Amino acid sequence: VSPARERWIFQEADKITVTLGKDGRLALDYKEYKDFAAMKEDLKDKLAVSESKLVIIKADEDALHGKLTELMAEAKEAGAASLTIATEQKK
Repeated sequence: VSPARERWIFQEADKITVTLGKDGRLALDYKEYKDFAAMKEDLKDKLAVSESKLVIIKADEDALHGKLTELMAEAKEAGAASLTIATEQKK
C-alpha cells in the first residue's frame, strides 16, 4: 500500500460522523440514538482516540436549525476540535 493510500485509509478511519434527521433522530457513525444525552459518552470515547478530533455533521435540510446549533455546541463540549457540516447537492 502506498503512503498516500495509507494516509487516506487513516483519515477515513479517523472521521466521526453525526447524522441529524428531520425528525430529530441522531446517529453516531452507524449507531442510532434517541437523543444527544444517550449519544454523548460514545461521542466522547470516539473523540478521545481520534487524532483529528473532527466531527462531520450530516443534517437533513428539514432538520430544525435549533437542533443543529445545539448538536454543534454539544459536540464541541464533548471534545471536538473542529466541525464540518456536510450537505447534499440538489439535483
